[in-house]
Amino acid sequence: MESELGANVSQLLAAIGPAIGPCCYRVDGEVFREFKKFSWAEKVFHPLKGGSYLLDLPRANYYQLREAGVKEENIFLAPLCTSCHCQNFFSYRAGGGVVTGRQAALLCWRGK
Repeated sequence: MESELGANVSQLLAAIGPAIGPCCYRVDGEVFREFKKFSWAEKVFHPLKGGSYLLDLPRANYYQLREAGVKEENIFLAPLCTSCHCQNFFSYRAGGGVVTGRQAALLCWRGK
């Protein structure tokens, strides 16, 4: 966005909507190893017995935005886990792979 549109990353706003949370998103060691390349990887994984982990995926997105230059105060995280709140949101995992839905992303650009 900087090079193509002339956006100032430090002025961007980002909202990370409801997603599966670290309370429900269990992953295996292979996923953990793939994330090890990021300096913040240890902050988003919580080890469990048996070599699996709980992954805080919204927080991982937060750290990626921070690395890209988005200011901390300009990043908003929805505090809802879609798996825990599957009565309000679609959750592939909570629905056993049967109940699915779609999410949307909205981008707005006010150029120079």
